[in-house]
Amino acid sequence: MSNQEQNETPTLVIIQRIKDGSVNPKSLTKEMRQQCIEVLMAQGYTQAQMAQIMDCSDKTVQRDFNEIRKRNSLTPHPELAKEIVGEMLVKVRSYESNLNQLARSKDGTVSEKAQAQFLSWRMLKECIEKLQTLGYLPLKPQEVTGSIQHSFAEGEDKSFIEIQEIIRDIEMNLQNNSDPAMQEEVRKLKDKYERAKLASEAAGVLEKQKQLIQNQEAESNDESNQAGSN
Repeated sequence: MSNQEQNETPTLVIIQRIKDGSVNPKSLTKEMRQQCIEVLMAQGYTQAQMAQIMDCSDKTVQRDFNEIRKRNSLTPHPELAKEIVGEMLVKVRSYESNLNQLARSKDGTVSEKAQAQFLSWRMLKECIEKLQTLGYLPLKPQEVTGSIQHSFAEGEDKSFIEIQEIIRDIEMNLQNNSDPAMQEEVRKLKDKYERAKLASEAAGVLEKQKQLIQNQEAESNDESNQAGSN
C-alpha cells in the first residue's frame, strides 16, 4: 500500500483491510500505524490485541502509545479551560432539553416523567458543583428570598405547588428504589424546598409590613398637611 493510498484512505477502512488480510500492516508508515493504534485504543482493544492486529511487538505498541499521549498532551491555558467549560454547558443544556421533553411527553407514565425531572435536576446540580470547583461560581451559594425557581427548561418557572407535586412523584418512584444516595438527594431537595418556601413566606410578610408602614406614613403626612392648611 503506497504512502499516497494511505493518506487518501480512511483509517477505519485501512484497519478493516488489515483484519481481512488485504493489507499488510508492516507496509504502513509509522504515522499511519499510530493512527490505526489510536483508533483501536479508542475501540477498547488491549495492547496485546493491537500488537496482534498490527503484526508488531508489544514494545512497538507501547512506544506508539507513549508518542500518541505526548502528541495529544495539553498545556494548561485559561482560554482552553473556557472553551471546555463552554462545551460542557452546551451539552448539559442539550441533555436537559431532552429530559424535559421526556418529562412533558404525553406517552410517559408518571414514574417516567418524575424520573426524567429528577435526572434533569440532578444533572444541573452536578454541573453547578463542577463550575464551583473550577472557580466559575462561588462555593457558598447566596441566600435567595422570594419565589423559588426550578428551571427544568429555560425561562420556565415552577410554583411551589408544582414543585411539591414533582417531589411527591419522585418519592413514589423511590418506593421501588432502595438506593441510599438517591434517597439522600431527595431528602436534601425536600429540605431546600421547605427552606425556600419559608423564605418566600417571610419575604411576603416583610413586603406587606413595608407596605403597611408606607401607607401609615402617607396617612400621617396627609393629616399633617391638612392641619397645617387649617
